[in-house]
Amino acid sequence: TGKTTIATRLAAEHNATIISIDDIRAASTTNPFQAADQAITKELLAGHNIIVDSTHLGDSRTRTRRHAEHHAAHTELHIIKSKQAATRNTQRTTPVPHHIMERMTLEQRAVTPKVYKEPWARVHAHNTDDGTTTVYTNPYYLEQRNADSLYTNSSAGRGGRSRQGGRD
Repeated sequence: TGKTTIATRLAAEHNATIISIDDIRAASTTNPFQAADQAITKELLAGHNIIVDSTHLGDSRTRTRRHAEHHAAHTELHIIKSKQAATRNTQRTTPVPHHIMERMTLEQRAVTPKVYKEPWARVHAHNTDDGTTTVYTNPYYLEQRNADSLYTNSSAGRGGRSRQGGRD
């Protein structure tokens, strides 16, 4: 769908480390989301920018955002829209099974309207079919984050930016 391609581009643009659930899952027999949480904590405590490359269809999206915000990181969500996902999947070295692709497509259709109401600073909707990106800004979130920084110094210099890649 272009999820990892966009994560790689964002990492280069923002000098960020990519935390990939797929890579963690492939390299480990432990809980990949627990391992991702540990990697996120490590990178944010070191003051690094991060990109979390994951579908974020379930609770992991909210958990990852809250985890990043706990470390005073700026959070943005990138979702990928692609009608060509099934075709692209068949061209992969190890394609995702068809029944899983169907389930994920249905889940993403249910999740997408919800993300615009979640407290992300911005939601970037990338259409990989035509190369366009639409950015939605949450003014309340940005206003609240700016007000918080006026009253505390805890956010200054702690953590980096957290951007999450998702799929539609």
